[in-house]
Amino acid sequence: MLTVGELFAGIGGIGLGFERAGGGGRFRVEWQVERNKWKRRVLAKHWPGVRRHDDVETFPPADGTDWAVDVITGGFPCVDISIQGKRQGMQGERSGGGWNEFTPIIRTVGPRIVVVENVAEITIRGMDDVLGDLAGMGFNAEWRVLDASDFGVRQARRRMFVVGYWSGENVADADRRVGQVAHERPKLHQEHKSRPIGGEQPVPNGMRIVKRVSDGVDIGRRIAACADAVVPAVAQYVAESILEHEREGNTNVGNH
Repeated sequence: MLTVGELFAGIGGIGLGFERAGGGGRFRVEWQVERNKWKRRVLAKHWPGVRRHDDVETFPPADGTDWAVDVITGGFPCVDISIQGKRQGMQGERSGGGWNEFTPIIRTVGPRIVVVENVAEITIRGMDDVLGDLAGMGFNAEWRVLDASDFGVRQARRRMFVVGYWSGENVADADRRVGQVAHERPKLHQEHKSRPIGGEQPVPNGMRIVKRVSDGVDIGRRIAACADAVVPAVAQYVAESILEHEREGNTNVGNH
């Protein structure tokens, strides 16, 4: 079983998808970090035994080893990346600031797998930063844009998923190597043996989407939460790809 920690958890779409992967029981959510009070209530209803924290800026609240997990997931804010947003990319306060809060948590907690989610436009507004920073922390990366419409949802919702696998490389050595190729940063994926998530496999169609939001809440909050959420079936597909990678014996064992 692989343990999972969720940053920017929302209402838990990624966690729910991961828990369903492999027929269930292959992933277990250990903790969730979410700033929005109402969304934390939703998380508490469906994951009553899971630890929660209210702010990525102050996470982890104690020694990082107490929060050690195999996988850290998170979709940091897209407001500066999205075509409907400010289009400032990683220079924007929300998107750039969110990623800058994400990376020190990776270093502190030390997962061996990192899953990053954002809008598809990150390919032109920040992908080089994400890949470069993951490389600097010793992670090989693979990525793919997935559309919720291919999973039975009647909406085109294209999202980029980046999966980083720790290479076993010393962080200082990785930083040094990234520094040597900094002028070629957009090509870092070539350095890191990257491949599209799921290889060339077709994306499964018609996977059932189950919405798990609490009853008795106002419709505005419910719609907003679902609009921000990752479709669980899409997250499940990413998790299945990680399990396939594990079966191939490509991932280092244990936290670093």
